[in-house]
Amino acid sequence: MTLSNQSGIVDATIGSPLSELAVEANTFPMAMIGMLLFAILIASSMLWWKFIIAYIKGIAFFPTFQPRQIQRWGVIDLAMAVASVFVLSALAFGLISRIGVPRVDLMSGTAASVVKVAIATFQLSSVAVMTILIAIRYRMTISNIGWSTERLVQDIRLGLVTFVMILPPIYILMALSTLMFKQPYNHPVVDAIKNDPSTLPMAIWLAVVIAPILEEFGFRVLLQGFLESIARGPLSLKMVIFGRRETTLYPHDSDLQGASPEQATDIKIFHNNSEMIVDSKQLPWWPVIVSGVLFGLAHFDYGASWLPLAVLGIVLGYLYRITNRIWPGLVVHACLNGMTMLNLTIITLYGDPSKIQ
Repeated sequence: MTLSNQSGIVDATIGSPLSELAVEANTFPMAMIGMLLFAILIASSMLWWKFIIAYIKGIAFFPTFQPRQIQRWGVIDLAMAVASVFVLSALAFGLISRIGVPRVDLMSGTAASVVKVAIATFQLSSVAVMTILIAIRYRMTISNIGWSTERLVQDIRLGLVTFVMILPPIYILMALSTLMFKQPYNHPVVDAIKNDPSTLPMAIWLAVVIAPILEEFGFRVLLQGFLESIARGPLSLKMVIFGRRETTLYPHDSDLQGASPEQATDIKIFHNNSEMIVDSKQLPWWPVIVSGVLFGLAHFDYGASWLPLAVLGIVLGYLYRITNRIWPGLVVHACLNGMTMLNLTIITLYGDPSKIQ
């Protein structure tokens, strides 16, 4: 997690093993953390066992793929999303500079942390801006863009189950990546809290709330949705740049394979009236993999953590693919960041933040 990078864009994905950060905390609080991790490990083992048994029996463990409206945005929508983040960041900085705080303090002084939180909050509003723009451009509801609350309770449960299942593997991958690349985990949040423990509340807000929303919307809804539109075809330069403005979906080759002439006609009639409805299991896997790998590479400067974060990104992409909703991935992302922030909180309150490794 960073409070801000050089471009001013908040980035707060955290994935360091808790043991690396817990050197200086008192025994009792860390014992509680240890008990929590042990409970998650046991629960994770049980869930993986149930998953394997369900797979052997051919029973669906996760929600099955559902017919849904395919995403249709293009490069121009991705560009607008990036532009909105920068514009809102500049607007936030400009408004804060008008209150009389010296510019040097805004960049590195005592007010810097508050400024970064304000900028991050303005960046968060870009999600609402892009949701509205996409809904208007493509005549879609916000539910079809990923914000449906129809199954919110089930989505939260799915996110919690996935979090418990992947937490131990992600930490194991983190340790193996550190050994394999001989590159220690490096994250600016450690230095920020070490140098100024008062930044902890703002770091929690950024890591657990703002970063998951920004990154899940950016990587899953926008980027993966764009790649799914390309994967579905047919392709044209105009479509790639400006998105699919039409409301009909041409049948894919796999839909017509093995169909009789009469069946092919029925399939074409269905697609002409489907308003871009597609069974998500017909979509290839490469958009999930590409968006997940790019998610990991976006954290390349954090040391060896980019590799397990790429795996995490693929898992989050899978959740979005089967649900077409952002909530399960948000829960997983927020919980993973929250575990690390919980550990940092214990160290800050009961230990010596200046000695965090």
